[in-house]
Amino acid sequence: MGNRAWLQCFISLVLVCGLGALPLFADFDSDRKSDVAVWRPSEGKWYIIPSSTGQSYDVHWGGPVDTPVIGDFDGDGKTDVAVWRSFGRQVVYPFRATPVNRIACCGEVQATFR
Repeated sequence: MGNRAWLQCFISLVLVCGLGALPLFADFDSDRKSDVAVWRPSEGKWYIIPSSTGQSYDVHWGGPVDTPVIGDFDGDGKTDVAVWRSFGRQVVYPFRATPVNRIACCGEVQATFR
């Protein structure tokens, strides 16, 4: 996806998601190119447009009290969406199609997936 197409995707996502949406850039499809993503905390929804397809999709994960976090939490080469919560202790919750796994973090983030 060229710079112009990438910018158009980003602008489209921001317009769809509205004010308060947070733009994020990462490689969600493991093609070594930045993909466009927007996280909308008011509805806990991630809007993602992978550079490999240009087809948008959304993921419901998180809410207004969460902080969006991105990283390759399972080591598959793709960026994963996650949220960070701090209610007495700091915990990162990555999105998974399977039951939710917790990643407790104190200093260095250590992940365990079942």
